[in-house]
Amino acid sequence: MDKRFILPLAAFVLFAGCQQQGKDEPDDSVAELPTPHLASMLAPDDVRQAMMSRPQLAVLDVRTPEEFAAGHIAGATNLDYKSEDFAAQVAALPKDKDYVVYCRTGHRSSLAQEAMRTMGFRHVANMAGGITAWRDGGMAVAR
Repeated sequence: MDKRFILPLAAFVLFAGCQQQGKDEPDDSVAELPTPHLASMLAPDDVRQAMMSRPQLAVLDVRTPEEFAAGHIAGATNLDYKSEDFAAQVAALPKDKDYVVYCRTGHRSSLAQEAMRTMGFRHVANMAGGITAWRDGGMAVAR
């Protein structure tokens, strides 16, 4: 057989063999789509809306206790990213919840988000701009 026809013939056979058989038949192997979770980065207003629509959402303030006391998002839990036991505190949290982390401007919270993902947390969002952006958006802080 002419070599010019072997490659196209082989490609056709491989392609035809990969086609889905019985396209009209239901595919029982398709799993149900998971419920929507948080994006990786959320604007402060999106965090506020998520908190109102999802009361089970956990908000973590990863600033120091002094910064937290000076003003934080109502309902937030303080876990100081710089503390020696930060990893142990995070490890004690349930991994199946949705979390939003924030700090002053977003740097520490991005590090905390990455640490949490490394520890197996799948649904952790970082609030863009931190508490500074929250306040700049006119949203209240608790003391």
